[in-house]
Amino acid sequence: MQDILYREPGRLISNIKTIVLPVDGSRNAARAATVAFELAEMTGAKLLIVHVIDLGAVQQIAKASGSELLSALQQYVTSGNKLLEGYKSAAADYKLQVELLLERGEPSDKIVHLAKERRADIIVMGSHGLGREDRVHIGGTTDLVVHKAGCAVLIVK
Repeated sequence: MQDILYREPGRLISNIKTIVLPVDGSRNAARAATVAFELAEMTGAKLLIVHVIDLGAVQQIAKASGSELLSALQQYVTSGNKLLEGYKSAAADYKLQVELLLERGEPSDKIVHLAKERRADIIVMGSHGLGREDRVHIGGTTDLVVHKAGCAVLIVK
């Protein structure tokens, strides 16, 4: 078959070597994690679990609550590390090669940059994050990742 989009049977999924799994504590991220765990188990791929601390949101929350920026950021770092460790523990049942990454910045940019830098084959993420899950369309970060990423993106609802 000459179609440029055509791949030989068994060559797309079976060639996955690196999976990026962005997590934020939402139900959809948890569902995406289950899919990513199974996909990594089937392919033997390395799983990069990443949590991105949105510095803009931290600044707004610190300002609104009257707390120190560094104190607020440290709370987010502590929570982020705890979240990542929880996912690592859940992945242990699958006997996967897992790397945890705690990033700071704009979430979609950090996720896309990480995927490119690590030559990820696929990003597996939830359709919505901790924001509004009742929207008809996919969430803002997910939408931006889909449009910016240079690799496949699997959205889990």
